[in-house]
Amino acid sequence: MKSKLFIFMFVFGIFFAACEEDEKSDSNDDKKVEENGLTEEINNFLPDSIITEMEDLGMILNTGGSPSDVTGTYEVTPFILDSSNISSDYSGMAFADLRFKLYDQNNEDLTIKVDYVNGPEEGSGLGSFIVGEGNEFTVVSEVTTVAYSDTAVAAMVFSGELQDDGINEFYYANFMIENNGSSYFIKNGQGRVIYDSDGFSDKVSSLKSIEKDISNKSLKSATGK
Repeated sequence: MKSKLFIFMFVFGIFFAACEEDEKSDSNDDKKVEENGLTEEINNFLPDSIITEMEDLGMILNTGGSPSDVTGTYEVTPFILDSSNISSDYSGMAFADLRFKLYDQNNEDLTIKVDYVNGPEEGSGLGSFIVGEGNEFTVVSEVTTVAYSDTAVAAMVFSGELQDDGINEFYYANFMIENNGSSYFIKNGQGRVIYDSDGFSDKVSSLKSIEKDISNKSLKSATGK
């Protein structure tokens, strides 16, 4: 009888320890994100009004504290408008292909770095934040973007589902924070949700953009008018 009781208590002890470890892991993940599933830093940067506007326009925001390793370089093409709060935009509007590199991902503090090229605009070493669960992720960057001799500050958001050779259902949101009076960029508070219209963004070997001669697509960036 004692032997059976010992075995039962031993098995129960292992089960309890495993549950406690799972709860501890869940608790640690919960500490990384706030009630809406985003980090404190993201919530401080993006006001509720912008988050709501993005979601109303159809932007997917994947939340949570345990994203997979998404490091790599990706190409988004065809890069087509999904929705916008800019009156001059129209359905099917095309933009220059987007290439971006994600690297230095740190899931302890949910940070990541971003380089990107989009038409005449480019950025490198952007300190960004990442959230998500498993292969579904969202990256949020505060971007100082340069086009010709003009600069602007915008919120840039990437979302998608990681696959072995790329990203499935890639969506991108870009909202202007400060255009510094430039006539090239969209107005402050304006924004777009753009997506990879063929549903898949391939992993590529280089950030260098390969321009395609398709209408004026290569001349239009996501933050241009």
